[in-house]
Amino acid sequence: MTIYHILNGDSLANRFPADIVGEQIICRECMCTGPVDASSLPALYQQRKSYIEELTGSTVDYETAGVQEFEQIINIPEDSEVNLWFEYDLFCQVNLWFVLYLLSITAKRKTIKLVLPDDRSPYGYHRYNDNDLKELFNKRHTINADQQIGAIWTAYTLRDPIMMRETGKLLTESNPKLSEAIYLQIERLEPEEDPILTKLRAIVTELNTEDFGSIFRLFQERHLYYGLGDLQMMNLLNRL
Repeated sequence: MTIYHILNGDSLANRFPADIVGEQIICRECMCTGPVDASSLPALYQQRKSYIEELTGSTVDYETAGVQEFEQIINIPEDSEVNLWFEYDLFCQVNLWFVLYLLSITAKRKTIKLVLPDDRSPYGYHRYNDNDLKELFNKRHTINADQQIGAIWTAYTLRDPIMMRETGKLLTESNPKLSEAIYLQIERLEPEEDPILTKLRAIVTELNTEDFGSIFRLFQERHLYYGLGDLQMMNLLNRL
């Protein structure tokens, strides 16, 4: 049986324990921001490429950094073990939903396991050393590998809160804090303004400064459960 590890970003890949065997695939995305309503995967890839280029103000090689990795996920052979390394924050969970959707395209005869952080650092693997990561790996949870595991991604793209809650129930046993991420996302659908923007505006007002470092640090301290990086935060500040 071939073993695969799908890692949420290069940061974990760069410090992944060498003695945990298996092929690595990296999910380089932030699917919790920007458009995701394209009607097909090729259209979604183009949609995301355009969004990221607008976000960064530069041309990106989305084919290499994104599409090739996603296609590897779809083409993982049968009778493989797939380990998904994702934290509990919204950033990571939405990426996980997309990866589950890709796996659901050919999910039969795969063993899919979810590696999750514990209460020591639920929103970041960066706090764990090699032994800690191996401990988390040994405690991984098995996900029922059928076509329904991708349904929560479909619900997310449709912005359907009822469907998100219902499809989330399929994964709650293996992902015990999934409901928290679903709640955070549903909360973003209801008001006229994204709650992330509301919280960010409150911090800017409180600090009375335009210093990005100060704003970013306080937002992370109070709202780490969103998992947003500096690039996403800068974009939100520009929107304000």
